[in-house]
Amino acid sequence: MQGFIQLNRSKETAELMKDYPCYMLLSLIAYRAKRTNEFTVYNLKPCEALIGDYRSCGLTEQKYRTAKKKLEEWNFATFKATSKGTIATLTDTRIYNINVDEDSEQTNELATNEQRTANGQATTNNNVKNVNNDKNVKKKNGFFSQQMIDNFYYLKDKEFLRTITDYQNTRKKLRKPLAGRALEITLTKLHRVDISTAITMLENSIEGGWSKIYPIREVEPGTEHLTKAQRANRESWKRWEASNGYHEEETGKYDAINTVINV
Repeated sequence: MQGFIQLNRSKETAELMKDYPCYMLLSLIAYRAKRTNEFTVYNLKPCEALIGDYRSCGLTEQKYRTAKKKLEEWNFATFKATSKGTIATLTDTRIYNINVDEDSEQTNELATNEQRTANGQATTNNNVKNVNNDKNVKKKNGFFSQQMIDNFYYLKDKEFLRTITDYQNTRKKLRKPLAGRALEITLTKLHRVDISTAITMLENSIEGGWSKIYPIREVEPGTEHLTKAQRANRESWKRWEASNGYHEEETGKYDAINTVINV
């Protein structure tokens, strides 16, 4: 990775530095953001970066989710969940200027101008055709009725709406479309947890290519290096100690036993 990024000495920078998780996440996006039109296997465009490994910038999953939502609200970045991971797009240069390659800027400007020209040439007949196809467009983009939005208020959140739409597309690819009663059941389950956790559950299913959503199991601090089998073994011993009247402050047997078993 070559080139430089510029950190602006601005009022916005000084303000964002007060919010450590947001500042660190934006720094990660700026550092990783693609600055040219060169080929990548992830098909990233200039100003886009693949993120999701929140531990690399010292954040917990909850702080990472909160930081994403704030950066989007403050118009510093946008986020999109994909099967390859979360793609962040740097949308503002008030804090970071990633030195986008001039050829890339010209290419993007040309594409934008061509799109505007094409849009300007739209005729009344095309507008009528768009009205007739309105239902199909809404269905393609993940349409939810006003009644469903009123019943499931998470759908009013832009990030949640985008993520569950991506999840619907994943289900379509698996030939298990999510609609009707199945959609209502899924939304009911997601509304039993906070919105950040709900989004994480959906993103896990998207990344894993799963047709179902699963609850997130919290990992006990200090056990991140253990395998699932080792964690299960640890939990079993804790249940045994609890059932036999042991307490953590009264015994150090578990750590010794666990060490022997893991070896």
